[in-house]
Amino acid sequence: MIDPPPTDSASMRPAATRPPSRVRHPEDRLQWQRAWKRLWKRRVVAIGFLVFGTVAAASLLAPWVQRFPPGAMSSMDRVAPPSARYWMGTDTYGRDIFSRILWGGRLSYLIGAGAAGTAMLVGTVVGLTAGYHQHLDNVLMRVMDGLMAFPPIVLAITMLAGLGQGARNVVITLAVVYTPRVARLVRSSVLVLREEPFVEAARAIGLSDALIVLRHILPNCISPLIVQGTFIFAYSILGEAALSFLGVGVPPFIPTWGIILSEGRLYTTIAPWMTVFPGLAIFFTVLGMNLIGDGLRDALDPRLRGL
Repeated sequence: MIDPPPTDSASMRPAATRPPSRVRHPEDRLQWQRAWKRLWKRRVVAIGFLVFGTVAAASLLAPWVQRFPPGAMSSMDRVAPPSARYWMGTDTYGRDIFSRILWGGRLSYLIGAGAAGTAMLVGTVVGLTAGYHQHLDNVLMRVMDGLMAFPPIVLAITMLAGLGQGARNVVITLAVVYTPRVARLVRSSVLVLREEPFVEAARAIGLSDALIVLRHILPNCISPLIVQGTFIFAYSILGEAALSFLGVGVPPFIPTWGIILSEGRLYTTIAPWMTVFPGLAIFFTVLGMNLIGDGLRDALDPRLRGL
């Protein structure tokens, strides 16, 4: 007599066909620990965190760091140069530029994070769908190619012309602009991963497509997504500044770095501090994020794991 195959008492299915439980292999933890050590060995990463963290902390602590309310006007101190009273000078309405930069940074960071997060989420879903389901690949990628055919600033201005001004509309616009980059990155990774033996094994034991994508493919796309997210965050801050500078982004009564630059562009010869200081805030923020992104790319690169 031939003994029946062992069964799972909970599901009464043969043990050989049960989906394997998701157990984190110790090697995965070791790889992340090595990546973290490689990350902090690079001096540029520490510089990036220091630069970005300083500007971010100052913006978050604006209510306690500010010298004057950002909207407070003083007719006696119009276009005042930097001094002990006004660290970064004042604008044409006598408003403290230092306080306006702090409060403008909060909104700029919020827009950058919202646009980057939305682009990462939508781009990941599109990339996973297009890469794993071949019959949808051509349709989705042609839509992404159509969006990438427009220069980013032109596409953003066109969308805002229809949506109108506002922080939420800027987030939506920038997310649409940068979603194709994430989608193509994820799709290229999925096209390689879907042919790997571990994916074929998961498919052979009967796992659903959704479970295969979420459990086996998506975790292997996290590293490039993290790196891409840092760059998109920096690009979004630059994009918001450019749109606000052109007058199509956030309404002018709300302080952002782009609006502060736009207000000072006519006074660069007589009051250069009106454009220098907000420009430096944007510069250091983008520089810090780019340094962090470069460090993450090197630390998470599998070709460098043996270094």
